[in-house]
Amino acid sequence: MGTFNVDFTIGSADGRRALPLVGMVDTGALYSIIPAPILDEMDIARDESELFSLADGSTIEMSIGLALIEMNGRARTVHVAFGHDPEIILIGAMTLERFGVAADPVHKRLVPARITM
Repeated sequence: MGTFNVDFTIGSADGRRALPLVGMVDTGALYSIIPAPILDEMDIARDESELFSLADGSTIEMSIGLALIEMNGRARTVHVAFGHDPEIILIGAMTLERFGVAADPVHKRLVPARITM
């Protein structure tokens, strides 16, 4: 599947701080991953941690927190992972689902998704 980037804004759950970012849509990632220094600067609390399996088969532990994401004119509070790599910003499947959108890799855009129960 092709990859593409989307513009979005990340903010603290209380809405007091916001920062525009560009992230790569990655439907293979469950959580959205934002570099830890960005989330720390935004005062996003580390609520818990999870073990993540990487594509190379290794496992790493990352903290998880709640952040306010604004994308395509809509805002949602979503769980994000505190990434270790300062260069990687990913928009994962849970965020896409929360916004009710799907990846259209052919046209490199997000499209409305059919929401199922």
